Amino acid sequence: MGKLALIFLLAASTVNAKPHHWYQSKMNWTLIGAAAGSTLFATKEIHDCRLRNDLIHCPDGGYGPFHAREGLRGGISIVTAAMTIYGREHWTQGWRNELINDSPVAVWSSWNVAVGLSDRSVANYPREDETRFRVKH
Repeated sequence: MGKLALIFLLAASTVNAKPHHWYQSKMNWTLIGAAAGSTLFATKEIHDCRLRNDLIHCPDGGYGPFHAREGLRGGISIVTAAMTIYGREHWTQGWRNELINDSPVAVWSSWNVAVGLSDRSVANYPREDETRFRVKH
């Protein structure tokens, strides 16, 4: 009889439980938006700096293929957002874990904003040669 009551109580306690999904949390969507928005901001500012100046004057434009570099930036944003959401879903014991879980997106978004602001603040330098270091469209 005791086992039947225990099974009944376990079954009754799970009937009203609603499953929690990661996409139902507004904070998760905020963190995804922060990662994506900061990445788009940095990419736009680097691109604008490369259009205005020689590549040598843009601190974060680099000499590599632009699409590959910015594709990697977007990929890292996706990975950091996924790490953050995974941590928020699985490690929820107190505010310290919340702070640690949010750190990948926070650090990466801060870096992207710093990169975007540094490229935005570059003055317009005259081009030495119209064909040298020119961004091709």
